[in-house]
Amino acid sequence: MEIHLGHRGMPCPVLGDVHEWEDTDEPIYEPAEHFPTILELLFLNCKQCTTIVDKSGVHSLMIQFCQCPNARTPDKQLFEIGMFLASFTQPKLHLPFQYWMVGTSAMNYYNQLRRMTLSIFPHLVPDRYRELMRVAWQWQQLKLLKWNGFAYERRRLTSGELALICLACPQPGINAPLLADRNVDDPSWLYARSLAMDGNFKAEHLHPTHPEDEVWLTDVNQANASRHKLEATGIGGCACAHHGCFVPHSIVDFQKGERCQVNESLYLNIPSGMEIILGIGLWHVHRHQDMCYVQYASTFITGAARIDGEIMETLWAPLNIISPTARGMSTPHRQECLDYQMNDSNFMKMYKEAMKGVTESTAAFEKLNNTADPDMVAKWEEQDRHAHSCRVTDPSAMDIFKVQLRWAPTQKQQELALLSSWRAHLGGNAQCGAATWIASGITIEEMQIALTMDIRKLSRHPMENQTLCKVG
Repeated sequence: MEIHLGHRGMPCPVLGDVHEWEDTDEPIYEPAEHFPTILELLFLNCKQCTTIVDKSGVHSLMIQFCQCPNARTPDKQLFEIGMFLASFTQPKLHLPFQYWMVGTSAMNYYNQLRRMTLSIFPHLVPDRYRELMRVAWQWQQLKLLKWNGFAYERRRLTSGELALICLACPQPGINAPLLADRNVDDPSWLYARSLAMDGNFKAEHLHPTHPEDEVWLTDVNQANASRHKLEATGIGGCACAHHGCFVPHSIVDFQKGERCQVNESLYLNIPSGMEIILGIGLWHVHRHQDMCYVQYASTFITGAARIDGEIMETLWAPLNIISPTARGMSTPHRQECLDYQMNDSNFMKMYKEAMKGVTESTAAFEKLNNTADPDMVAKWEEQDRHAHSCRVTDPSAMDIFKVQLRWAPTQKQQELALLSSWRAHLGGNAQCGAATWIASGITIEEMQIALTMDIRKLSRHPMENQTLCKVG
């Protein structure tokens, strides 16, 4: 089968009927006595054919390029029909663009394609696993360039330009003014970002076999990798606590597992003089005492809003699907593969849904605020300011936000209340109220029923103690 490029499937006029033929001697097989003969698959190993890896199997086809004077280069001709090349100098292996929508490892996928091509002897199908991995690596790089608008630029990229940021969080110079341009009357929390940090100890990494042969396709942050010990026991990272977008340049490798500490790190430190407000995420605060909710929940921290504090766990779950595959990759390939998945996670965030939620919440608040008494609203606002100003030194000041519940009175309390109201109504001359008389009557009736049951249990000749109890 031949595929002609450049003329809508028709042969190029320049080629004519010229074909390059190769004379080969037919192999002479001498089967052994105890072993069956396995013929070579010449149609998959022909020098004039090109190997195409498709979801239907591994194929070997004859591809004729357009040879017209104004024809494009062979790689661009293949791109036009949706084929990606494994080599740009001598293209002999192509993969269709739609191939990349798979949900398993490349090794398992290619082994399945070999079995689909030749179910009896799949090992005779050419092994193109290395080329497949190289093409997948390049494909991810091209997708990152496309996402960030560098599809038609030839300039060298700078650090961080291929990382997608959270568009809903304040980004100085993008959707928020710079520090010098901010209004002095604006509260500081208006431009603050809430971050959540966590570690993932399933994203392990083995020692590379040949570290001297590793090649980086992107500019990496060398602070994120150990220079002396390349094996990683896991990764740690940050994401915005509201929307769950990974923060660029925040992913690091762990070499000590859960024993990593900030005071032992060369790259992490807490600035002196920083005001630290103690808080508990909504995921855990309900497991504490009742008073901890208003004193430490993020709902009552100005600028923190309603965050559960465990959004990183929802991001690690889909990332751990590829963690076993990335465990044995080379250091550059593993890091760029994880970066690609995190960028894809940021890309798929639904900002429209977030804006819809803000609109609905604002409308509900305005409706409640307009129906409340203005004097009470002013009183509540003053209590709110006072509580937040004292919360650092006195967390109990936040108790003003507790729900004011009044417990229902007990039966005895209700009887006393009725009796008191009856006495007040009669001027203090009544000895017992109607409720007391009714309760006393019910008690006497219960005693009579109990006495009747005890009498029935007595024999004809009761003991002296039994007779005294009856008389008493």
